[in-house]
Amino acid sequence: MKKSIVILALCIGTMPLSIAAQAADRQTEVTFSADPSYTVIIPEKVVLQKTLDPTGTVTYENDEQSVSVEKVRIGSEESLMITLTSDYHLDVDGTMYYSLPYTVRAGDKAVTADDDLVAVYSTKQEKQETPLYFAAEDPVFAGTYTDTVVFNISIKQELI
Repeated sequence: MKKSIVILALCIGTMPLSIAAQAADRQTEVTFSADPSYTVIIPEKVVLQKTLDPTGTVTYENDEQSVSVEKVRIGSEESLMITLTSDYHLDVDGTMYYSLPYTVRAGDKAVTADDDLVAVYSTKQEKQETPLYFAAEDPVFAGTYTDTVVFNISIKQELI
């Protein structure tokens, strides 16, 4: 009896097993996220230079500045907006006893307290640039005239 159990065990141990396998398609989702990114370059300082036009009118101007962006990656339905906040008055020598109004243009567009938009950009790797122009009339008083402007950077959720 011992021999028959051993022979039976040997036979079972060497018999090929067949397993029914069914072919099935499986799906794998591949994803990643690309965060918004961009580089914005704004003027560190704007110095107005005294100019004299052909009629003899003195103004103080600077047209050598710009706002630029590069490597802009935002959503397909988004815009990168640059606005400027200022009171558009230059105070003399840090006092408030006299201030001189000045103007700012971004490209051909006047930038004002009511319309503070400087530029709108979209996704693009190459540099995008908007020239700036600052100007003030000839002041009444001598002194150093200053103002601080704030460039605001935001992403608008619709393409402009």
